[in-house]
Amino acid sequence: MTNKSQNCHTAEEIEDCKIILRVYAKSNSAVRAIEKQILKEALGSFYYKRGSSTLDQCNRIIDMIETKEGYLTLREKTEKVLGTLKASDREFLTMRFVNKMQFSDIADYFGWSLRNCFRRYDGAARAFCEAMKNDEFFESEKETVRALPLYVLEKRKSDERRAEAFSRE
Repeated sequence: MTNKSQNCHTAEEIEDCKIILRVYAKSNSAVRAIEKQILKEALGSFYYKRGSSTLDQCNRIIDMIETKEGYLTLREKTEKVLGTLKASDREFLTMRFVNKMQFSDIADYFGWSLRNCFRRYDGAARAFCEAMKNDEFFESEKETVRALPLYVLEKRKSDERRAEAFSRE
C-alpha cells in the first residue's frame, strides 16, 4: 500500500495536468489548422508576396511544422499515459476533457451522485498527474510542452478563472 504523502500533488501540478488534458483534447483541431496554414503558405510562395522573401516563408513553414510535431508528440505521449491509468479513470477523463461532458451528465451516465462524481474526478486527475510524473517524457520535456500555443492560451484562461474566483471571495 502506498503512503498518501507520496501521492500528494500541489494544486499547481494538478492544474498543469488538467491544462495538458485540455490541450490534448484540442490537439486534433490545432493540427488541422496548422496543416491549412502550411498549405496556404506553400501555395502563396508560388506567387510573389510583397515584402516577404522565400526564405521567410520557408522559415514560417518550418516553425509551423515544428509546432505541429509538438502537438502530435504531446498527443501520443498523453495517450500513452492515459493507457497506464485504470479503465474507469481513463474513461472519466476522456468524457470530461475530450467529449466535454458536464459533471452532471457524467454522474447520470455512471449512476453516481454529483458529490461522488467530483470525488472521482479529483482521484482521476491525481492519478493522471502521478502517471505523468512517472513518465520520463513529461518530466524531461516540460518546457517544450509549455511552449505550445494552445498550452499558453489554456494556462492564461486557467489563471484568469482562478483570479476571478479569488476576487469573488
